Amino acid sequence: MAAIPLLIGTTANTGETVTYTFDSSIDTTTLQPGQAFDLRSYLYSIGVISSLDITLNLTVIINPNVAVGSSDPTKPTLTLANFKSRDRVSVINNGNIYGAGGYGAGSTALNASGGPGGQGGSALIVSSPINLVNNGNIYGGGGGGGAGAGSVGFYAYGYPYFWNCGGTSPCGYIPSPNCGCWCCYKCKTQQCTYMNQWTGYVNYDGYGGAGGVGQGAYTSAGGGTGDPTGGYGGVGGAGAAFGSYGSTGSYAGYNTGQIPGVGGSPGYYIYGSSNLITFTNNGSLAGLVA
Repeated sequence: MAAIPLLIGTTANTGETVTYTFDSSIDTTTLQPGQAFDLRSYLYSIGVISSLDITLNLTVIINPNVAVGSSDPTKPTLTLANFKSRDRVSVINNGNIYGAGGYGAGSTALNASGGPGGQGGSALIVSSPINLVNNGNIYGGGGGGGAGAGSVGFYAYGYPYFWNCGGTSPCGYIPSPNCGCWCCYKCKTQQCTYMNQWTGYVNYDGYGGAGGVGQGAYTSAGGGTGDPTGGYGGVGGAGAAFGSYGSTGSYAGYNTGQIPGVGGSPGYYIYGSSNLITFTNNGSLAGLVA
């Protein structure tokens, strides 16, 4: 394990030194329902921190083989915010911090373009100075797949139809309105009647298939679905692996100018100002960073 880098800030003598360990896998959306998980307020709510006003020397450890994740791509797995500039905060990840997989786009209506896949969720949001040591995995969620394009339309088909001279029964299908053909020749006259009769049509209506969900803490990357009606709609794009872009859906089998939805972007493995983070990485990272 790498040594903890030099700490940011200073700690007053009256502060608290606290170590908090994630020793089992947890979905952080269950710890603070209805809001994005905020580490500082959570530790206060469970009594690990005695006061929100006290100066902290805080170390957070994620044990090996432990996965800390989010099941909602709109909620980051860990938010480290609202710490004071004089606090010293270190996060040592020996396990896994996973963002949620992005949502796949829903199926597409007839003659409509497909919707885009959702962005994967973020693993870490940082807006306070911290020291971060990664000895494991920090992955943003995979992007969701875009929806396939919808289509609508039909194609009629048929053949010229010739009637017998003065009769009521047809003499059959022939390739052109030529009364000199064998059919009317059998009637021994050139006075035959021509009709262009349509004999049927092919229905090109189709709904675009839904995109697949991206890989996340609690989801595997899912494949896109086909046209739910079995028609000519495009297939939805597949969801992506951790830290990758989802796939774009496909065009409809009968193209009426509608376009498929693009795949969603991956989540951030770290979102925060680089000058707030002292980062030592000995592990694996996937996704965007800002």
